[in-house]
Amino acid sequence: VAHEQVLFGSKGEALTIRQDSFDRESFMTGVALAVEKIGDYNELMVGLENLL
Repeated sequence: VAHEQVLFGSKGEALTIRQDSFDRESFMTGVALAVEKIGDYNELMVGLENLL
């Protein structure tokens, strides 16, 4: 369903962080939390930095 990969590196080295989702069920905890919390906000929120 989804694959994300983040690469960090310098000359002669690399660090890779990879995440794979094989089923939409892996997103359901976040979706349920968003549905529960959406009523707490009265204005448009753009970006996660405003919520964290």
